[in-house]
Amino acid sequence: MPAGAFSFNSAQGQCGYCRGTGFEKIEMQFLSDVFIKCPECNGRRYRGHVLEAKLKPPLAKHLAWNIADLLDATADEVILFLDAYPESRTAAKARTKLQLLSDVGLGYLRLGQPVNTLSGGESQRLKLVRSLAEAHGKRTATGPILYLFDEPTTGLHFDDIRLLAKMLHRLVDEGHSVLVVEHNIDLIRQADWIIDLGPEAGDEGGQLVAQGSPQTLAKNKQSHTAKALRDR
Repeated sequence: MPAGAFSFNSAQGQCGYCRGTGFEKIEMQFLSDVFIKCPECNGRRYRGHVLEAKLKPPLAKHLAWNIADLLDATADEVILFLDAYPESRTAAKARTKLQLLSDVGLGYLRLGQPVNTLSGGESQRLKLVRSLAEAHGKRTATGPILYLFDEPTTGLHFDDIRLLAKMLHRLVDEGHSVLVVEHNIDLIRQADWIIDLGPEAGDEGGQLVAQGSPQTLAKNKQSHTAKALRDR
């Protein structure tokens, strides 16, 4: 069976009835459209013969899983599944990337979950996980990477900001540099070096007011950021 058969975007593998969406759309004339499970694949997206191909871990209590089972499982569940293949380099590579999801608190996401169903915080962390995965090991091969982020905390919950900070620190630990334009004081105080531009916003800003470590900057009497650091 070709590798393309395991993609629900491929005509080789997708259910012929729903074209890999897993549902049937019923258009309502005056109401919102209704979506029901595909009667052919029962929401599993694949042709029947593709689902007959299963993986049975040699060292686990897991039942055999097919591709639909894997996509319906959470990242944390798939990590446990892959742990049962200690000799497989492919499994180890996949596990490393999935572990990044778990490390930033996204281990509960299902692998087949549509991206458009994610919250703002989840989407932000997912993008950063991709950067982490791409950056992993690149310092030795191509040199360190400079990452630029423009107010990444916008719209995020406090818990999401904490996890975002953890990810940024991880990029630095990998040997890369992170430059963030930010107003959130909780994230600012975790920086190694702060460059405070002001003194006000818009036309009254753009000047270098102060710079230094959070501890040094907090002593500055002219900086609004310094005052916020002292008050928190």
